[in-house]
Formats: sequence, structure tokens, C-alpha cells
Amino acid sequence: MVKQNVKTDDFDRVQQLAEDGDPEAQYRIGMICKDERNDPKEAVKWFTKAAEQGSAEGQYWLGIMYANGHGVRRNRKRSVELCLKAAEGEYRRAQCTVGLLYKEGNDVPQNSEEATRWLKLSAEHGSTRAQLELGDIYREGKIVPRDREEAIKWYTLAAANKDHHLGHAAERILKNLCGM
Repeated sequence: MVKQNVKTDDFDRVQQLAEDGDPEAQYRIGMICKDERNDPKEAVKWFTKAAEQGSAEGQYWLGIMYANGHGVRRNRKRSVELCLKAAEGEYRRAQCTVGLLYKEGNDVPQNSEEATRWLKLSAEHGSTRAQLELGDIYREGKIVPRDREEAIKWYTLAAANKDHHLGHAAERILKNLCGM
């Protein structure tokens, strides 16, 4: 992940790498332009360069830019294509996003098997959000059969991430679920 408030000399070094064609540097410059410099068009430029070289992170964030119409005309179909490509590239954030798209039926047909599959992949790669979502899915039993033990398993994994606000949420749910 990109360090916040990159120093000018660090930025210049990363930008030179990006201009030399390094996809990780291109992705990082895109994040800096998006988050720190509030320049969505420039972010799209760098995410596109990274995505064209197969950067899953670049593909994902370019997809998010298309989804929200930031720096580029809004195009939900293109957004889904890019997020799916990033998910296939094993980017856990993209896997979680794709799982949620299938769970809710947003921009793709609702599909509980695909939702569960993508969320599990993301959760297994350490996504606290995906772990929490899976806990909810198994606790509620709406898109898969209710399974208390499976819900507890995913909530426990999410709760182990004490540095993430969703980890704290999972901990509270787990306490209620287990009567602790």
C-alpha cells in the first residue's frame, strides 16, 4: 500500500520509475494522485498504464475510478470487467469487491455461489472485510444455509485484526453470537 504524504524526493524517485514503465510505481503514482493530490484524471492515467501491464492493483483502482466517474466517464460495465480481472489476479480487495457485487446483484446478476467463492478467496488472503461478510452470510443463512460454526470461524478471523475497525465490529458480533 502507498505511504501517505510521500516526500517530494520519494515522489520524484517513484515517478521516474513509473515513467520508466514500472507497473508498481505507476500504481503508486496513481494512488498519490488520487489520495494526496486530488487529481483524478492524472490518477486514471497512471492506473491505466499499470493496468495495461497486468497490475492487479492498477486494474482494481482503474475499475473503481470508472465505477465512480472520477477522472473518467462513469462506466459500470468497464468497472466490473477491471475489478474481475484484478480479482483473478489475486488482489484481495478486488476479490472482496467482486464477491459483494455478486452478493448484492450490483452490476452483475446476483449469484450466491460466486459471492461466496470470491469472498472466501479474499478472506483467505486476509481481508477483514471479506471475513466479516462471510460471518454475516453464514450467521444469517440468506444466501447459503445457516451455519453457526462457520460464522464463528469467519468472525474469529476478522476479530483477530485488532488494528482494523471491522475487526472490532466482528469481535462485538462474536461476543453476542457466543454469549460471551
